[in-house]
Amino acid sequence: MFSPRLASVLLAVLLLAPSGAWAQGRRKPAPKATTPRQTKKAAADERKRAADDLKKLREQLVQATEDYKKSLGELLALQEAEEKRRAADVEKVRKLQAEGLVSRLAVEKSEQELATAKARSQEVRTRMSAADAFLAEALAEPEVEATPPVVVAGKRRAPPVVETRSGYIRYTGFADWRLSDASRVQGFFASRFRRPLPVSAYGQTDLHNRMGFDHRNSLDVALHPDSAEGRALLEYLRSQGIPFLAFRGAIAGTATGPHVHIGRPSHRFR
Repeated sequence: MFSPRLASVLLAVLLLAPSGAWAQGRRKPAPKATTPRQTKKAAADERKRAADDLKKLREQLVQATEDYKKSLGELLALQEAEEKRRAADVEKVRKLQAEGLVSRLAVEKSEQELATAKARSQEVRTRMSAADAFLAEALAEPEVEATPPVVVAGKRRAPPVVETRSGYIRYTGFADWRLSDASRVQGFFASRFRRPLPVSAYGQTDLHNRMGFDHRNSLDVALHPDSAEGRALLEYLRSQGIPFLAFRGAIAGTATGPHVHIGRPSHRFR
């Protein structure tokens, strides 16, 4: 007869050592082959997840930008109220100066305070315009990525303009554009129209940092591409091979600011 101790040892060997004849009778079943229908379904599910993720990201981006613009609108209301107060002060001081009650220096000081208030209001308006421009570029990014750039190897000629359905013109260019080249564009515009180029975003801004977009080598110009100034600017950029995105209007019913983005498209930081 087996002793209880020997029986325990034999049981342990059978349970812990799956080898030999015992193991051969317990082989794992081979994995089931994947059918073409299952492969297609998995691919479709993955595309749907990617589309849902992109939709959610776009919604979050729109909401964050709208919140930013709302805060700027509140700030602008305060700045414009301050501007009105300063304008009223100027009128009062001018009347007092005409009556000989205050010096010309007091008038100049009041006028300078008004000029500072106006500059602050304009700065907020520029930031609001830049937010619209940013949103247009961000919402257009997936379409831009889906359109491969035109490569013109060894030829100093402009590749064709690529138009999309989202209200913008894309020019891929051939020049090795850098933000340091912006002075050339500014010089052209100033000599042509006798006023500074209306830049709304020069390089990387706080908004681009906040939203995680790379705008370090780009320049946004607050011009409608179909205006006389806009057409002249686009013609100059094409003649120099400088890449751009020219937005004619609203993108997805949200971004309302027509503008010209000079440089390569701004993409999210990876």
